[in-house]
Amino acid sequence: MATLFLHVGHSKTGTSWLQAALRENQAGLVEAGLAYPIFHGIGAESGAEIGQGNGLALALAADYEQLRSGLALIHRSAGPRGVVLSSEEFFPRFSEYDDPAILPRAARASGFERVEILLFIRDPVGHAASLWQQYLKRGGGTVSIERFFERYRVPERVGRFLESFDSIAGIGITCLNYDRHRRDLLAPLRCWLGLSGSSLNRPRVLVINRGMTWAELNLQVAVNRRLGRAGILLSDALCAGLPDQTPDVVRPGLASQKAMCERLTPVLERVNQFLPENEHYRWDTGSAPGPESGSGLVFSPEQIDLIGRALGGEIRRLRAELDKLRQVE
Repeated sequence: MATLFLHVGHSKTGTSWLQAALRENQAGLVEAGLAYPIFHGIGAESGAEIGQGNGLALALAADYEQLRSGLALIHRSAGPRGVVLSSEEFFPRFSEYDDPAILPRAARASGFERVEILLFIRDPVGHAASLWQQYLKRGGGTVSIERFFERYRVPERVGRFLESFDSIAGIGITCLNYDRHRRDLLAPLRCWLGLSGSSLNRPRVLVINRGMTWAELNLQVAVNRRLGRAGILLSDALCAGLPDQTPDVVRPGLASQKAMCERLTPVLERVNQFLPENEHYRWDTGSAPGPESGSGLVFSPEQIDLIGRALGGEIRRLRAELDKLRQVE
């Protein structure tokens, strides 16, 4: 019977890059007896587009029956060894289950022998800083990075996730620290899928959803304050259009970093009990050069051109829609 392989994220751990690798290696996966199916175009991004993953629809299943029927449909596309699904939405959704055992139960009812879950975590300072950027880029955020660090709670969610699925029959959990593997994410992916060293190739675009410069972040905050969630107008365009732009080191001051790590230490220690020692959470505090150092709040000509095209294109589109409305009136 086939295995259901679920890559569940979490956020800011190379998910879009891994999804690109799986998507571009579909033929190699088929040769290895695995399928990475695309349903209704969800997860069929290309190039430097930020991915949603091919498992998004299943992650949104509201109850056992929707989960079982979705898995039954997915099972039809499985290879002899199984099927691979990826979505960051799996992590929060699975954490909400009152009875986590419904996942392997629904999988078995749909023809899968077992479920294998891959979860990447990330050391707290780097993850909180990266998540703050994502909050500005995609969530319309305007809160300062210092305030964001005071609210950061992701390791607590990781602890609840691991505790929920610990020792449930029919589920295997592989939890790895992104910071230990970020130089070669394909190696742990191959190992998790039981593939040989030559089974997967790196995606054509080496950087997806890159970090941003202080100048880009400050401009995004200014736009957010006036338009709300407007990342698709600016930051998404910058990340996809200039994937090789070198990001700044974006962190709050050292005191803010240490205060967050001290607050989270009991949680980090509890989560570490589930992990091999080399995958443990560690304090990753470090120097925090602000926007006044290095490049400061400066844009390159390429950034200015892309910002102009992104904002100008949206203004042109809105003007065209307004003209159509006026004609109807």
